[in-house]
This record gives sequence, structure tokens and C-alpha cells, in this order.
Amino acid sequence: ESESYDESNGHDAEMMDKKSSDTRSSDPPRTFDYNVISDNTVESPRKEGTDIKRFEESNESELNITVRNRNVILNSCQDHGPSISRTYHQDEMSQMEEVPEINGPSVSIKNLQQMSSSLLEMLDDPEESTRELALTLLVEILEKQRKAMENCIDTLIVKLLHATKDAALKVVNQAHICLTTVVTQFDPLTCLRAIASQLANQDEKVLIVSINSLSKLVIRLSQDNLMAHLSIFLPALLDAFENHSPYVRKAVVLCLVDTYLKLGPAFLPYLERLDSAQLQLVTTYASRLSQTSFIAVDA
Repeated sequence: ESESYDESNGHDAEMMDKKSSDTRSSDPPRTFDYNVISDNTVESPRKEGTDIKRFEESNESELNITVRNRNVILNSCQDHGPSISRTYHQDEMSQMEEVPEINGPSVSIKNLQQMSSSLLEMLDDPEESTRELALTLLVEILEKQRKAMENCIDTLIVKLLHATKDAALKVVNQAHICLTTVVTQFDPLTCLRAIASQLANQDEKVLIVSINSLSKLVIRLSQDNLMAHLSIFLPALLDAFENHSPYVRKAVVLCLVDTYLKLGPAFLPYLERLDSAQLQLVTTYASRLSQTSFIAVDA
């Protein structure tokens, strides 16, 4: 992450902790005000910076899996000689060369599923260039042949979450692109279950990305669906509120705010585990975002 990003997030997280600490020092008897925010809440107040291209749109740029792709891996092996893993993946790429275009008429869903399975295995390859190439091809498949990936979304999400902590920046960037595409375009409940399985992860980076992805899913779900599936993710999310990292705690606050704005005061009884300072953080941020949205609409 860039220095400016860390400073900004660090400042926000420190301010949250300061407010939480100040409130705890003068904690009144615990009571719930279920009318903290008007029922007239606005859904999805936080918008994504860019829209993900819809799968149904045609794309003139076809993916050509040619010898050039294979050379990326071959060149990376020249200095040290081919390992068993590299040789295996070279064979996989050679098989992929037989499929000239992802959108071509000769490409079957079965072939793409086999290709996708191989690409997922390549995400664990020790070579950076191999991991980057695998993610690049996965992006193309996700954009152009959605059905080929529908049966492996759970595995794909877990792989992508862990790829976001890769030591190589290019791999991290491609992993974020893939993950955003998945959680904003594929079945939200399937994605929700996969994301929820990672909310107890001890790795700070994986946990933050998981919570941020959860926020995207909360916005997509209907009120009824979200309320019906709170038990899948909420206990682990509230546990993460006690994490030692201020960045994790900030991500938790924002996710709870998104959930609160979606469900309204009906969500408050589910927050009884929070202390008064934590609850105040959630309701205060929700109130500010709600007011900002109303002002924007009126303008």
C-alpha cells in the first residue's frame, strides 16, 4: 500500500480509537435507542469508484492464448532450469494454446472449466510471472465466459483473497481486479459464504480484504436476504471488532455501517455484543452518511 494511503487510513483509525476511548471513559448505563436514525435510510450510500464491465456486453478484444504467453513462463525458467512445477505448468500452457480464443465458437464450457482449474493451481506457483499470467487469464474468463467459473466460485474467492497479499505488486493488482469482478457480478449468497469462511483469518491483509468484499456483498443483497443470512457472517465480523489492528477495526465499522444503512434500526438488536463506544461509532458514521446522501439527493 502506498505511504499516503497508510497515513490516511492510520489517521482515520486513530481518530476512531480516540473517539471510542473517550466514550468509554464516561460510559452511561447501557441502553439501546432504536430510533437513532430515521427509518428513511438510503441504501448503498457508498459507491464504487468504477463500474465493473457487465458480462453480457460484447468485447471486441479477444483473448489470444498464443506461444507468446507460453514464452513468459519459459523465459522465467532459463536462469535456474525447469522445476517439476514449472514443467507441469508449461505443459498446461501448451494445452491452452490449442484454444485460440476464449470467445471462439470452438471453446466449450467443459474446456474452459478444465482451463480454469489449471489456472487456479497455477496461483500457488513459486514463479511470479506464472501467477500473474494465471490471474490475467482468469480475468478474461470471468469477463467473457461467466458460466465456466460458476461451479468453482468458493475456491476461486479463497485463492484470490490470499493472492492479495502476494509479494509481487502486479499479482496483487490482478487479484483485486478478479475479486472485485466476482463479488460484484456473481451470485451474492455464494460469494457471501466463501467470504464468511475467511473472517476468522489471522492474516491482517486477508482479513481486511475479506471485510471490504463483504461490504460490497451487503450492498448487493436485498433487505430480506441480508436479514436472513446475518448469522453467516455477523458473529465473526463482531469478533473482528476486537482485532489489534486499527485498519481491521475500521473495515469492520464501515461494513457494519453499510449493513445498518441497508436494514435500518431493525439491525440494532443484533449489535448488543458491542459496547457503547463501538455502537456509537457505528451509529454516528451511519447518521453522517445518511445525512450526506439526503443532502446530495436534495441538491
